[in-house]
Amino acid sequence: MSWNVPLWRKNLTIVLRRLADETFQRENWFGHGKYVDSPDEVYNQLFSDNEIEEFVDSPEVGLDAQQRTSGHHLIDMLEAFDKIVGPELSPEVVIDHPKWVEIRHAARQFLDLLNCSD
Repeated sequence: MSWNVPLWRKNLTIVLRRLADETFQRENWFGHGKYVDSPDEVYNQLFSDNEIEEFVDSPEVGLDAQQRTSGHHLIDMLEAFDKIVGPELSPEVVIDHPKWVEIRHAARQFLDLLNCSD
């Protein structure tokens, strides 16, 4: 698949910001925010809609070694979390799970390394 790299980066950045943002999750996963969102939606947006794995390894994106390592670390954490919690990613189970807290931190680290400013 051929990607418009600036748009791809922008769209993925939006999802990563939401992944890193506990307040956003608390408001929107439980129906109090202006967005319809859930842990399942986060996974869909990262892995299906924006193909984060391809993004991290894409020569067109051109991430440096530290950025790729951070991206792979986040992907590995998300995949491991999915196995721990199982297919039912209910917001009540996910929001305060210690591993999810770590995922939010890893998402913030990845964002910081991407130097995203939009």
